[in-house]
Amino acid sequence: DPSVTGKAAGNDLRERKKSMPVAIVLSGHDEAAEQLRAVFGLEGDLTDADVDRATTVIEAAGGRDRTVAEARLHLDAALDSVADVGLVDTAVGELADLARFVAERDF
Repeated sequence: DPSVTGKAAGNDLRERKKSMPVAIVLSGHDEAAEQLRAVFGLEGDLTDADVDRATTVIEAAGGRDRTVAEARLHLDAALDSVADVGLVDTAVGELADLARFVAERDF
């Protein structure tokens, strides 16, 4: 959402950035990976239709959902680790809040 991120929707795709959802889909050996590779391999600037196609492929292939699941695994591991370090409760709470913010943000 541009009002939240301050960036135009699809900007990262338009610039062919290899975000986690993109990398997850591209790592596959299926039709979704082939379709996304085709979009990323186009010459010149991507059109709005190209970006829409890439977005649809990523969503349908579960790129975003798998990214959220992976982030959740890392968040849980980080929270477990921070709890076991032996820091004062205030520091543990602040680190946990920071980790949750990074993992659960919407932008």
